[in-house]
Amino acid sequence: MDQIRSSLLSCFHAVFPDVDDQDLPQLSQEQSAAWDSLQSVILLRVIEEQLQVQLDLFDLEGLTSFKAIEEHIRRRSTTEA
Repeated sequence: MDQIRSSLLSCFHAVFPDVDDQDLPQLSQEQSAAWDSLQSVILLRVIEEQLQVQLDLFDLEGLTSFKAIEEHIRRRSTTEA
């Protein structure tokens, strides 16, 4: 498992401790009653701290799943490299 995915799993686990670890990579805002707008902000702040990246709150609308967030982080890491 690579560093980005591992770190994201850790962040998601911290924000959504009741979700089984194996289900975290498939987690989305649509399927989780616990993932509301407040949890989105908390999650993005945890990710920023853990991965040392800066995320724009204006991006929240599109960052509604583990997969979308992972892809966003990977895109950013390749354009900033």
